[in-house]
Amino acid sequence: MAALAARARRAQVLGILLLACSCAARSPRSEPESRGRFVDRAPSAQEVVTALSAREAALASFRGQAHLVYEGPQGTTKSSQMIVVQSPDRVRIDVMSPFGPSYTVAAYGDRLRAYDRGEKILYVGSTTPKNLRKYTRVPLKIDVLALLIRGLPPMIGGTDAGRVAAGASSWVWDADVAGAGTLRVELDREQLRPLRASLTGASPGEALFIEFEQYRDVAGVDVPHLIRARLGDGGVVELEYSRIWRAVQLTATAFQIDPPSGVRVVGMDLDEADAGTL
Repeated sequence: MAALAARARRAQVLGILLLACSCAARSPRSEPESRGRFVDRAPSAQEVVTALSAREAALASFRGQAHLVYEGPQGTTKSSQMIVVQSPDRVRIDVMSPFGPSYTVAAYGDRLRAYDRGEKILYVGSTTPKNLRKYTRVPLKIDVLALLIRGLPPMIGGTDAGRVAAGASSWVWDADVAGAGTLRVELDREQLRPLRASLTGASPGEALFIEFEQYRDVAGVDVPHLIRARLGDGGVVELEYSRIWRAVQLTATAFQIDPPSGVRVVGMDLDEADAGTL
């Protein structure tokens, strides 16, 4: 009996030792996944440009359902919106009512249309910052607007490669923009996701500051669902998405407005002069 008890104790000890060895062998695999490439080393300026360009390409065709709040020189407004974007300069914004769209703005390159269904007026003109301010409250170039509402910093043509420095808990990329001042973008150290961006323009009215928050996965890409922008004219815009789709199939007709007959047409660039009736 004593011999049997001794053998049982030895088997128990052996089992404990085998379990300990097994746990020790598995322990390295239980560690978290390796951190992002740029947690411990700064990215080069070219790596930042490449990462931001890849993000823009992933969001080239975009649709979102959002709530907008605007406060500024043009008053205060809140609205639910459906937003469609096709890179680089096609934008459609439908302001929604319980009965469907009540007001639509559509930009296609240098062509801008705004249709007020309640007033039965179609405004037609060009996509100048002045017209965009009047009909969307946002005084920006159309390509910059198309970037911001997709949660992207204003990567404007003529931006140089720039330089990268360490922030408190982020990487900071500064780049000069030909004729438009300096662009600064703060990026997280895990995935180089934009956190904040600012554009210092040639004049205070051209300045722009944006924050990107509430990143969530959209078909494999982290996309900010909350965008706050402080505009050069003092206006503040908050755009919060409840749902976003990317890589959607879009055609040119998505950015056209075909109002019914009898709608009054007003020229944006003609001091509100009547341009006729459809």
